[in-house]
Amino acid sequence: MFSVHVLDIVRRRVSDAIPDIRADESMVVQRVDGGDLIALAARVGVHPLILPLSKVPAIDRLATARRLRRFRSRLAKGHVAYVATKGDDVAGWMWSSNTRLYRDRWIGLKLHLEADEGYLYDFWVSPAFRRSGVGAFITAETLRDLQCDGRMQWVYGWIDRDNKPNQMLLRVVFGFESVQSVKCMRVLVAFARVLPRSATPREGPCARTRVRSW
Repeated sequence: MFSVHVLDIVRRRVSDAIPDIRADESMVVQRVDGGDLIALAARVGVHPLILPLSKVPAIDRLATARRLRRFRSRLAKGHVAYVATKGDDVAGWMWSSNTRLYRDRWIGLKLHLEADEGYLYDFWVSPAFRRSGVGAFITAETLRDLQCDGRMQWVYGWIDRDNKPNQMLLRVVFGFESVQSVKCMRVLVAFARVLPRSATPREGPCARTRVRSW
């Protein structure tokens, strides 16, 4: 119910070479800034507490409506979703933000970014598609689109230090490097806050006053 995690804030130069990641030929990743695909994604259960409860129709409708409002709010702010689908099934997604100040409410992070920097967040793969390389495929296609867009020089993300698969994916496969770490307190899985004065080093994207030290 209560736990403290160390989160590594990582970054990657957008122009760096992207590994050639392949998936099932019927799997596609689409850049989404509106439309029906967002509504389809919102109908997919995400939170581990919601997945089993979504079998109850009333709970499923409430969770879907809340998720759709959240997705549309992100799109209205200029964020972009990269949604993987296989046929009519949503396999997973990743979101990208290019705002100067971003608050990641899922883990309590507040990041100060420069105009040429972006942030990848809400990376999720459906349980039905895990262990099939979909996560790597979504990441590769997202980075490829950011390269083509050309507005970002650096892109940031975070990794829970205890999450070994994500460590392997982002660090080893895609070459993300740590720039800062923070401690995050999580309660009941869903509620998290970054502990004050836990940032190491003090300067970085999670600093109260952003100081670029690299």
